[in-house]
Amino acid sequence: LFNFMRECFNNPDVPTMWPWKLQTPFGKGTTRVTAERNPYYFKVDPEGNQLPYMDKYAQELATDNEVLVLKGLNGELDWQEQWINAPKNKAVFYDNQDKGKYHLFELTPTTVNSMNILFNMNCTDPVIREIARNKDFRIGLSHAINRKELIDVVFVGQGKPAQTAPRPESKYYHERLATQYLEFNLDKANQYLDKAYPKKDSAGFRLGPDGKRISIIFEIDSGRTTYIDCLELIKKTWAKVGVEINVKTMDRALWEQRVRGQDFEYHASCHIFGGGSGDAVILDPRYWFPQNTGNSFWAKKWAWWYNDPKSPLAEEPPEEVKKQMALYDQIRATSDDKKQQELLKQILDIQADLFPVIGTAYDGNFYGICANKLKNTPKVLPSSWDYPTPAPTNPCTWYIG
Repeated sequence: LFNFMRECFNNPDVPTMWPWKLQTPFGKGTTRVTAERNPYYFKVDPEGNQLPYMDKYAQELATDNEVLVLKGLNGELDWQEQWINAPKNKAVFYDNQDKGKYHLFELTPTTVNSMNILFNMNCTDPVIREIARNKDFRIGLSHAINRKELIDVVFVGQGKPAQTAPRPESKYYHERLATQYLEFNLDKANQYLDKAYPKKDSAGFRLGPDGKRISIIFEIDSGRTTYIDCLELIKKTWAKVGVEINVKTMDRALWEQRVRGQDFEYHASCHIFGGGSGDAVILDPRYWFPQNTGNSFWAKKWAWWYNDPKSPLAEEPPEEVKKQMALYDQIRATSDDKKQQELLKQILDIQADLFPVIGTAYDGNFYGICANKLKNTPKVLPSSWDYPTPAPTNPCTWYIG
């Protein structure tokens, strides 16, 4: 409770040096979070005028992405990118700019992949845990993904097939990690899957180590419509090689509890983000080894061990993973750029050998909408959690005109 109440974005009474001070916080039943100008904000413009320019701002809350899409099309949102900018929505947003009195801005991708497929190697179900840890199983499934179809159908032609890896423009780019096992080839898929689990039931689905049909449940935040669309296509091609999956959608709060929280029952999930370019490759290594207890969804117990070996949530990882952790500690201990690159390459070499996370594609450019009345806003900015978009563009200098 103390940690919750001391945060200025939860408690209006907490002093802050942010441009705006919270008035109506997020909470049960809240539909609109509001904030007012902070009279003690320290920044001024070149003419000596105290910032921010805008006296108030508000964030509309919605449980359905389509509600936000409609609000955007109707000109009810001044600035929005996440949750509305699915590739399939771009054409309608583009065509409606004059009517909605907004324009599109460009977001350059920085994430490691459009959709990372994450099997839970620490699942409480011992059968799922064993299946998730089988490398031949994961390689086989990777060869059974038609990435070109995903890009054409779901990402409307934007993107390039890729595994989960630093982006090509990054100095940390690792070609083997990015390009291995990408070919859509059901014969190859079956070869690897036959090594892992050759026996099948009467319907042609593979049997797991317990002799029962392998049936994996993907738990997905219902707001991530792109993942749902991708998994519906993947489900069909994986069925052709004898692997059954089902997609279970849920609201964000439940997903946070089930997948990001201290729950280890989920079989698998999908997510984005991670450091794909710039220094974020080192600062956010959640997909290079199990480093983040909340975001390394494929092995959170190993991440707990890295952060606190004595935690009751921790589980000692395999030796290869412990080597990655030790290498990352060396990265943290040096400011030498060349040395950091050498150390990270060793981490990525091991990750390429282990292949714990399956990727789909590198992102193409994203987009967002900005009301025409909102001035001094950027036309191009990184799409990045680490940046963090749009804060470094100084929204305190935006104004209504």
